[in-house]
Amino acid sequence: MADPIRLALVGATGTLGKQILSALERSGLALSQLIPVASRATRVPSVSFAGHDIPVHDETTVDLAGADIILAAVPAAYEREAFQPALERGGVVVDASGLWGGEDEAPVVAPWANELELEQVLTAGVVRSPHPLSMALAAVGQPLHRALGLAGLRGAAMLPAGLAGRAGAEELSRQVIALFNNQEPPRSVFTEGLAFDLLPAWGALDAEGWTALEARAAEEAGALIGAEPRVLGITAVMSPIFAGMGLSLHAVTEGHMDLEDCRALLAAAPRITLLDRATKPLMTRARLDLDGLAVGRLRADPAGAGVHLWAACDPTRLAAVNAVELAVRIVENGYL
Repeated sequence: MADPIRLALVGATGTLGKQILSALERSGLALSQLIPVASRATRVPSVSFAGHDIPVHDETTVDLAGADIILAAVPAAYEREAFQPALERGGVVVDASGLWGGEDEAPVVAPWANELELEQVLTAGVVRSPHPLSMALAAVGQPLHRALGLAGLRGAAMLPAGLAGRAGAEELSRQVIALFNNQEPPRSVFTEGLAFDLLPAWGALDAEGWTALEARAAEEAGALIGAEPRVLGITAVMSPIFAGMGLSLHAVTEGHMDLEDCRALLAAAPRITLLDRATKPLMTRARLDLDGLAVGRLRADPAGAGVHLWAACDPTRLAAVNAVELAVRIVENGYL
């Protein structure tokens, strides 16, 4: 059995950080010390873990150099130099925030999809936990690609305001209240507004009209399933919902795939709960208790080109569970 480790969680009081703490408790990972870290501005003195209240350390003064594993659950603008002392002393960073991009040597890994790539952490010191949108696409795309070759997986994802952090969810709430009271809504996070509306493009666009998240999802999902990113095309729509993510997808394979083929492949796939014949509609909030993806509404394409489906998940839980599983695999494989 591996020795207990010192684990630091940077961003412990945020939405993702809280989910990671919950996933850590469920994982049974042996810890000699848990070091919760957050910005002083959060004004949260402690977090609850395994029946204990553990003091939260100030990110500007905490010493991360002695941590064996650091889970990063911070905004993407966070200065990653803060993790350098730990890396220099042999620690490992699990990046659940997108601090390390595709141009870096850090591998992008979901243990259920491409665990063998995790060995690269021995030289990189960092492993990227994919964005939850990337993992949702990979969960559907991987079984189809392995069996028949994925020719295309395209569609739209309805993102919750919570993916913009606590500030996003809080601003949506204030916008709803303000509009109900005929007041001017706050527009700091969602400058064009979001309440009772949709944002068809969230974030800056590149030269071809794709957002950074859409490009990242294609790159990461392609890496997870071993497919070219060009076969993955997703429109990420910011929606006026607080939690849960819904995806409308159209899957086309190189080999022939009818509805029953698709149903059988998805039913046997990791991270997928197939609810195609469920009597109730597959609502996004009703699936917040899953560690993976619920899939339903399978329909044959009218022109015979693949299958259409609907999927739902809790993106924050998806990200938290994967980050913790990476920490577990790092310990179990002796990569420290």
